[in-house]
Amino acid sequence: QLIIKTIICLPTYLTFCFCRLIQECWNEDPAKRPTFMQIINRLERIKLKCSRSALWKLVSRFTH
Repeated sequence: QLIIKTIICLPTYLTFCFCRLIQECWNEDPAKRPTFMQIINRLERIKLKCSRSALWKLVSRFTH
């Protein structure tokens, strides 16, 4: 089995919380990845923290 790993650079404007969540979702071990419910809960917490920031306004444009 051939495994090809790709390194993707995350944009520098992303907050640590977003970057950490993305990295956890990319974990090689599926058992260590967050569930969809955990992802939703974390995104809700991130939204509460950044609701007034320019970053959240930018993200909201693409998700609504």
